[in-house]
Amino acid sequence: HMSTFNLVETENEFRLKEEIKKKEKELALLRTKNMLKDKAIGSVEIGRAILSSLYPPNSGSHISCLTKLVNERDSLVSEFLTSHQELLKARTELAKLQQSVIMCHNDNRELMRRIKNVRSQSSVSTSADLNRLQRDLSEAEAKLEVTKNVLQGLILESGVNWVADEHLLKLMLNIGKEI
Repeated sequence: HMSTFNLVETENEFRLKEEIKKKEKELALLRTKNMLKDKAIGSVEIGRAILSSLYPPNSGSHISCLTKLVNERDSLVSEFLTSHQELLKARTELAKLQQSVIMCHNDNRELMRRIKNVRSQSSVSTSADLNRLQRDLSEAEAKLEVTKNVLQGLILESGVNWVADEHLLKLMLNIGKEI
């Protein structure tokens, strides 16, 4: 009973630590997002202040040309922010899928532990339990395979240069490995 309690306590600690890590990543992403927005807004405000001080309202063609350039810059900043939003969404989805893979790994470990226990206590009555556990393991492995394929597809279709990103490269290489 004591070892089961310790195992449950260890699993709870592990899950809590994983949840803390996940929330810390989300917080870092949100801070980055807010900082980027603040910088973009500050840049636009500074640009407009400079324009109004350098070119009073009656400065003719220079102001027209400069206004076009400022508008172009503003649209590029807006486009960049949109792309950054999409990247943040993709990273969030990636983090969720990674959590899903971790949970599948944990489920598989638990199922393997249970199968080993059943095998060590082998008797005629445990044969049905063993078959059920093997079925559960097969289902968990199938879910893991689907999750891995979705994760791989998300990374490939996101347009992110995963070969240049060490973390994504390791992840892509590890997706194909057996557990």
